[in-house]
Amino acid sequence: MANEYTRVVQVVIKGTLHAQATNNVLHFGTNSVNPNYIQLLIDIIDCLRTNNAAFSDALKIEKLTARELFPIPLDEIEQTPATLLVGAGLGALPSFNAALMSLSTGLGGRSNRGRMFMPGVIASDVSQSKFTAAGLAKWQAFLACMVGKFVGLPADVDSKVFNWGVLSRKNSGVNFATAGAGFNRIRTATAKDVVATMHSRKLGVGS
Repeated sequence: MANEYTRVVQVVIKGTLHAQATNNVLHFGTNSVNPNYIQLLIDIIDCLRTNNAAFSDALKIEKLTARELFPIPLDEIEQTPATLLVGAGLGALPSFNAALMSLSTGLGGRSNRGRMFMPGVIASDVSQSKFTAAGLAKWQAFLACMVGKFVGLPADVDSKVFNWGVLSRKNSGVNFATAGAGFNRIRTATAKDVVATMHSRKLGVGS
């Protein structure tokens, strides 16, 4: 349901893989009048740290940022992990390989679907371009943590309540003026068993 939240915030997970910057962008909605964005970042860091077996030690998470986009774009807030956050798996596939998470709002149309590409795929977790059962289970555990913290929560005014969602750039307007209408919370998140690729993460191309 559009316009369910009075605030929309963008979170970026910033790291490095093979000496190249990686950025994962997520969006959350809240109705808090005084949202605790630092706690939001800390909770995401907790899911990354407790599930670092899913990604290679070649990936280092350096910091997370939160920036309120709606109702008014604000300066970003930064949170650095208390201790270095690195993967626990040895040996990574090339930087352009990724674990793909499918995000569903339960609504129709491309604007209401999202995807998340996680870098740092462990080579030994993959066989014939697909995750092994054990490898897929690691990403499912990461998603279970995120879902437990940020999916299916009441859209109330608690400063700690953030619902993970999908933001349609097409429906968000200039300078995110209508991002409230462009944001929908997700109902389910699914880890795909096929290894994905991101050309923008190819070494020398970008993040």
